[in-house]
Amino acid sequence: AELAERNDELVDLTAELAVKDAKLLDWHAELTDRNDELVDRTAELADCNAKLAANKAELADCIAELVDCNAELAVKDAELEANDAELANCNTELADCNAALASKDAELANREERLVLVAEALDMWHAKWQAANEAASRAAQLAEAANQRTAKAQERACALEARGNEAE
Repeated sequence: AELAERNDELVDLTAELAVKDAKLLDWHAELTDRNDELVDRTAELADCNAKLAANKAELADCIAELVDCNAELAVKDAELEANDAELANCNTELADCNAALASKDAELANREERLVLVAEALDMWHAKWQAANEAASRAAQLAEAANQRTAKAQERACALEARGNEAE
């Protein structure tokens, strides 16, 4: 009878162990699933890190391009300043020509000689005026090109900032 009672206890313990073993198997399966999820998430994180690195490289390229654009703009600004100086020189020369023309006009007594000198001075003035006009036109073109580059650089910077914000 005692043996039967112990046998019943062993049967009960075996049943409990079987239940606990089943629970352990369930937990093991759940942990395996969670581990698989962690592996998947780790792979996703690695992909995100790779994308982030690519975005950082692209951003560095864009920044380098922006630096190049700024250098080009500085060159164009210098060219514009040189054109402004050239225009000022042309205006000075034009003023000198006008002064010389007035002086020659006063010196000449003969109307025919004055007309010849006036025609020469007008030709010279027209050439200077045309050169000044061309320089002014070139300066306007350079300014427009600089404005367009600045606008493009600002658009790229905004787009990069937006991508950076999306990446974060």
